[in-house]
Amino acid sequence: MKKKCNQSGLLVNRQKLIRYMKLTIFFVLVGLLSVSAATYSQNTRLNLKVENLSITEFFSKVEDASEFYFFYKNDVVNIPKSVSLDVKNQ
Repeated sequence: MKKKCNQSGLLVNRQKLIRYMKLTIFFVLVGLLSVSAATYSQNTRLNLKVENLSITEFFSKVEDASEFYFFYKNDVVNIPKSVSLDVKNQ
């Protein structure tokens, strides 16, 4: 027996095609944005000298010296740990 092709079948296929096209465009845009973000972070240079600061104070210093911001959970990060760092043009 032959299958009958009706208009509703073509409409469903067209809707699937449009959905795939939208998803493809979305993933391409996300990929392009991630590439530009990686390039920006690699070109940014930082000069910083700190001694015996807690992690929260260290993040605050880096945020003040750069355009980067840190988000973290207090229960995941070892807050009492002290950090010493001396970087130039890194």
